[in-house]
Amino acid sequence: MGLCILSAVSADDPAFLTTALTYFVVGLKVAVGLGFVIFVHELGHFLVAKACGVKCEKFYLGFDVNGWRLARFRWGETEYGIGALPLGGYVKMLGQDDNPARAAEERERTVAAKAAGEAAHDDDPGDRATGSTALATATRPASSTEASVAGAGDSADAPLSVDPRSYTAKSVPQRMAIISAGVVMNLIFAVLMAALAFKLGVMEQTCGASLVFPGEVAWQSDIEPGDRVVAIGHDSPKRELRFTDLMIAVTYSTASAGVDFEIARDGVPEPFWVNVKPNKHDKRLAPMIGVLGPMSLALDDKYPVDLVGAASRTGKFRGGDRIVAINDKPMQDYRDFIEMLAQHPGDTLSVRVRHKPSGDEGGKDASGGSELMGEEETILVPPQPLRTLGLEMKMGPIAAVQANSPAAKAGLQQDDFIISIGGEGVGDTATLAERLRRRAGKTLMFAIQRDSADSKSEPIEKTVTLREPKWYELCLLPGSPLSAPALGAAYRALNRINTIEPGGPAAGATLEKDGKPATPEHFVPDDEIVMAEVILPADKEESDEFKGLTRKVEFGEKQANWPMFLQLLQALPKGSKVRLTLADERSAVVEPVESQEWFNPERGFNLSPDRREVRAADWGEALHWGARETKTSALAVYSFLRAVGSGRISAKGVSGPVGVAKQAAYAAQDSFSRFLLFLTMLSANLAVVNFLPIPVLDGGHMVFLTLEAILRRPVSERVVVAFQYFGLLLILALMVFALLLDTELISRFS
Repeated sequence: MGLCILSAVSADDPAFLTTALTYFVVGLKVAVGLGFVIFVHELGHFLVAKACGVKCEKFYLGFDVNGWRLARFRWGETEYGIGALPLGGYVKMLGQDDNPARAAEERERTVAAKAAGEAAHDDDPGDRATGSTALATATRPASSTEASVAGAGDSADAPLSVDPRSYTAKSVPQRMAIISAGVVMNLIFAVLMAALAFKLGVMEQTCGASLVFPGEVAWQSDIEPGDRVVAIGHDSPKRELRFTDLMIAVTYSTASAGVDFEIARDGVPEPFWVNVKPNKHDKRLAPMIGVLGPMSLALDDKYPVDLVGAASRTGKFRGGDRIVAINDKPMQDYRDFIEMLAQHPGDTLSVRVRHKPSGDEGGKDASGGSELMGEEETILVPPQPLRTLGLEMKMGPIAAVQANSPAAKAGLQQDDFIISIGGEGVGDTATLAERLRRRAGKTLMFAIQRDSADSKSEPIEKTVTLREPKWYELCLLPGSPLSAPALGAAYRALNRINTIEPGGPAAGATLEKDGKPATPEHFVPDDEIVMAEVILPADKEESDEFKGLTRKVEFGEKQANWPMFLQLLQALPKGSKVRLTLADERSAVVEPVESQEWFNPERGFNLSPDRREVRAADWGEALHWGARETKTSALAVYSFLRAVGSGRISAKGVSGPVGVAKQAAYAAQDSFSRFLLFLTMLSANLAVVNFLPIPVLDGGHMVFLTLEAILRRPVSERVVVAFQYFGLLLILALMVFALLLDTELISRFS
């Protein structure tokens, strides 16, 4: 079996060799990088312990559980090695053991080591008489460990019975220095790694918004696609921001204060301030505002177009192509691009692209300066018909109203029900946005009900002047509502059928239950759809391209997912079908068709993020930026813990060893500088987490040492051991929990 599998792909295949080599190099970078961060931490403990005269018996990366190790060697009195369990590392000092089960054994071993040392020096009394370490430890109060090994008849002035080179024989300041050295080393090296990254130059995504999801708080606050964020918080120093800065501010914001963003917008003379209060829904790990980061006009190198979009049907777009004009209008930025798509959904577009230069130049001239000019080509991209099932769903209430929009100015409110528009019925919720866009600039009468759509009270009439939208909005999130940019309102599309299109796909579908024809056998108004299951064509079922496609969508009062399902329909390959299941368990298979009248503004272009290079001018600036990056990473740990405690962030957002390795691999594949910044974050996190006041961790040891310094006597050994057991169990439980999340044995979103 193994030989057959190996022979399926030839090692002489250049593609195989390239992929294998890439994975090997990335894996090697990750292993070396993570090992280096752990090595730096343990090196701090090791060097300061040696400086204090403590005997270091082992220095290990990874844990040699039950003697399992990958390598070891001895140099002097210390054994160096790599343990088989790659979950950290340790320095084993004489007289110190974090495992409470071995505390008594370690205590006896330090006494034995002391006795052996005295026997070895019986012929040399000078050795016993001198030695500043022994003298220093003899004059301090005995620890609980030392007292327990003294004989019943020993006097208070009797010499201590522990080895003077043991950890327990050292003074409190010395032990504090040893314990804190790992954290200090991690912070120092975090600053240095970040400084090197910024000196080399790091590609960072700019700060702003491309897509803004309807109904989310950024959308409600009137943030538009193409907006740029130039400042976060009124008191923050002025500097060029990254999208990472926005995400950090949002994640660790408070529900009451929110986040202040200074927005720059094309066509608006001066930047303006917007306060956004991030929210956290039940199934979200952390607060969010509902935006995607800025996008460039360059197509993704690997997947320039979607597999089923109109752009892919041309077969002419290449990875790295840059869109320079559409319909002879020059494209300056993403805002120009999305405006053109939004205003011409049913037209064939003439897209002019500049192809990425071939060869190894990487798009730069020999000096590494300006981009090389590739050849240009004009490609005609046909419109992309909207896929439909021939079902018109009932309209629910308004979910949110956008600030400064026509809906807000007319007095429409959340939970209002739109009954009619311009004296006519609302019609299909899936096409309402386009129907209103086509009437931009006109004033229409909206009739609404304030309490419910079926209310017997008189409708309220609102006069609304529609605006001309320069963008379109996508419903990509679970529970996301539909929206009409011309109106500035987001609304629910219920999972209850309003009408069935005559001659449409759903009209001809036959319902069944338990494999038998059902009664009634066809869809009728008011049928409630509770589930949709995607059935891919046989040749696409095992295809890697569609492996990540959502296969099942549930609907209900708490799963307002019909808008997201409509978006999913547009991404299905030709020949796909959908099984719709009703509340009474009747179901039917329906094949989507392309509309002849309505079109999807998305044409299937996959744009790459808008990134710029951040490079320090000199080492002074690099160190300043490195210190700032380290401080941000370190404070993020405390902010995360505070947010978890308050419920703003789910504990399921934590990553274990597998998750950390995956993130490291992504960073390593990006660039060396990006990988250095990842190690900066990891090193700062390791420093902070290790200094938390949890027994077994460095912070727990510092708590006991601080109490010993205050009380002028050691904490009771029984108390220390009890807390160490508690700390050990807590750490093990957290590690198991993180591993289960990493391996998806526990769902992060359930």
